[in-house]
Amino acid sequence: MFNFTEEQRFAALTLGKPMVITAAAGSGKTTVLVARYLELLKSGLLPTEILTMTFTTEAAEQLRKRISIALAKDLSLSHLAKEVERTRFIGTIHSFCYYLLQEFGSLLGYPPIEEIISDYQFQVKIETAYRKWIHSLSSSQLASVLSKVSRSELRDLFLSFYEARNTAKFANKMDEEDPTFSFFETINPFLVELEMDLHSNGLFRFDDLEQLSLRILENHSNVRTKLQTQFKAFLIDEFQDTSQNQWSIFQKLLGNEYNKLFVVGDPKQSIYSFRHADVSLFYKVSRLTEDWGGVIAELNTNFRTQSTLILDINRFSRNFFNTNPVSFQPMTSGKRVEGEPIKINYYDCESNTDRKTDKKKAELNAVLEAIDEYQQKGNRLGDLALLFRMGDRIDSYRSALIAKGILVNCTQTLSLFSHHDILDLNHYLKALNRPSDSFSLAAFLYSPWIGLPLSELAALRDDESALPFEEKVKNHLSPRLNWFFTLSNHFRVSVREALFALFENSSYFPIQYEAFFEWLKPLTEKHYSIVEALNDLDLWKKEKILFKSKSGETSPHAIKLMTVHAAKGLEFEDVFLVDNLRKAPTQLPILLTAPNEPPAMKYREKTEVIMSPQYLRLKEIKEQLDTEESKRILYVAITRAKNTLTLFLPSEMKGVAQGSWASLLSQASKSS
Repeated sequence: MFNFTEEQRFAALTLGKPMVITAAAGSGKTTVLVARYLELLKSGLLPTEILTMTFTTEAAEQLRKRISIALAKDLSLSHLAKEVERTRFIGTIHSFCYYLLQEFGSLLGYPPIEEIISDYQFQVKIETAYRKWIHSLSSSQLASVLSKVSRSELRDLFLSFYEARNTAKFANKMDEEDPTFSFFETINPFLVELEMDLHSNGLFRFDDLEQLSLRILENHSNVRTKLQTQFKAFLIDEFQDTSQNQWSIFQKLLGNEYNKLFVVGDPKQSIYSFRHADVSLFYKVSRLTEDWGGVIAELNTNFRTQSTLILDINRFSRNFFNTNPVSFQPMTSGKRVEGEPIKINYYDCESNTDRKTDKKKAELNAVLEAIDEYQQKGNRLGDLALLFRMGDRIDSYRSALIAKGILVNCTQTLSLFSHHDILDLNHYLKALNRPSDSFSLAAFLYSPWIGLPLSELAALRDDESALPFEEKVKNHLSPRLNWFFTLSNHFRVSVREALFALFENSSYFPIQYEAFFEWLKPLTEKHYSIVEALNDLDLWKKEKILFKSKSGETSPHAIKLMTVHAAKGLEFEDVFLVDNLRKAPTQLPILLTAPNEPPAMKYREKTEVIMSPQYLRLKEIKEQLDTEESKRILYVAITRAKNTLTLFLPSEMKGVAQGSWASLLSQASKSS
């Protein structure tokens, strides 16, 4: 059934020992997981006895589907197909934690889960708790607080304490002379109250699911024993992206029966530290596996990429990881097809007048020329992907390509309130709430919902009558806008009423419908009045609520534009790696934390910013981790290509930041 290499066969069929498998990009690890799952079934286990964890819901469903297909081909196991379709134990760590809390959360005194709250809801809850804390402070206390932290930073500090409350080592390890301690002492009661308010009402966040599941397993031996007895095998995919809390949960479920454990991943592709992924766990568990008498194995055959390109990727990657804690083992190609090596497109940053041009503009022009050349060679544009370090430059490339008549398909993470449709809807609600708000009213009239030409708006503004703009609109646009002004006169208008009225009186529907549905989602969570909605929308706008946006054409002839994070797990015939000039931004938040370390904050003393020795220590740790992860993201980027990989670098490296991808790629290209 499976056309295995020897290394795949060994990984899939060796049972009875703990195993850690390092799986290179394109090495067929999902095939190994499917085959191992079937081998466990053949050994007599049931689907309810195999706990299979993947990183995303999509990956879990793909794995379940592939197992089902394989079962249908094996008559000795086909009777288990229905159980595999139904089992709740193929999924993400969060889906498993959800199950634990639903089954055993009452042991912690919590009701059943009512809802996994959205970022929108959580921001409102945090804002309420933050205001309660501020109002609890006396005038002198507030003055003391604001002498050290600005108002704009203060809420961020409050939120950071909440986010870190279960992972950082607080009061018992903190220096009581450090302002971090005094801030935590005053804030903590409000954090506890917020957490209790959420959980007692059955409202949880994803991080809560992990923390509370761990609490159940630590404090209730009967539950722990029951689950240890039930699960006779553990298959954990993408283990390089496991967090400390997640590993603690797996440890409690394993007990001392280490032979149940099988993990697969690639530390070179660990790129989710912002989700608390800790790549050091991969090495820790590898060492433990050796101590337990287990097996450390590698899948180093890449079936994705042509052999010539593999040789270059190995050469570059060895340079990325030569001083990195991540060890590098070269890949071999499973495709006995030679092709082009890595191509480096050097572009000139000098204009014809010998004046420096903007490097980003020069890179964009070089990419556009390369796309023309790519197309002239008879290549299909739909086979090409442009990969970016971050998503903020995708729009400039998208606009430039569309201007050339090229179809594009973009995947990026954006601020919800950067979309024109969302801004227009906000203007509509603001104008409906207060028609005298001339700016919002004019913006709504100009929007596609009404479509008033700019010339007519200007004529209304320049009308010589002394009437307010609102009255001019009433007079000139009656009866077309009677519905709007009639609704605005109601004492309390709900968002539901406002949107129904808008849809009934306009033929427009948002082009950016994904953004519209994301905006609409929280507004359907309760019966909002417009006033309440506007307050919360302003909060969500300030907090930069993000969402994954897909825009452009779905045509097979469209060039794909996406970040490397969005491209992880995908493959493309041809890849252009762009946006190489800058380092990944290292943000220094007001509060820094690290596992098993006391937290530390930066603060002001008069006009001086103070960073304590502990803050500087955590800053150094963070910067080192960010640098290492940037190299791993770059590795993920260059391993997406099947056929060709083109890099874009300036011909003159002067002024290019050390540690930028351009710098790393330039150094790697010169290595032998």
